[in-house]
Amino acid sequence: MFLRFHAQARRVFKPGGIIAEWCYAHCNVVAEVDAVCATPYSDVLGAFWPPERVHVENGYAQLEFPFERLSTPEVQMCAAWDLHQYLAYLESWSALQRFRRDRGSDPLAVLNSDFMRSWGDPYQARDVRWQLSVRAGRLPE
Repeated sequence: MFLRFHAQARRVFKPGGIIAEWCYAHCNVVAEVDAVCATPYSDVLGAFWPPERVHVENGYAQLEFPFERLSTPEVQMCAAWDLHQYLAYLESWSALQRFRRDRGSDPLAVLNSDFMRSWGDPYQARDVRWQLSVRAGRLPE
């Protein structure tokens, strides 16, 4: 996929043009919530993530990047969510959808009390943060 994308970038960008690619994997809330989330993410749903997910997990580090590298700042994405919003985000995971379809059960449902205990007041907004992996480069002049 990236080889085709990079070929198109080379085709349409002007010489010296700048390209940036970014992704994010895990989010973090607080240690207690993160610990509850870690079990379904890897132990339960691990086999249900697409194989290409490994590239997101490692910030595209193992993928070719045929451009002159530019330094990038550390970047985080942040949202203030209550527990219901956080759980709705977890519901969006493609691996969770595959698990439910293939197994006919919901691995998150059994963790509801653990999420409630670790979160505290479910209406309290907490910062949910994702560390972005960013790589940028310049096309040759």
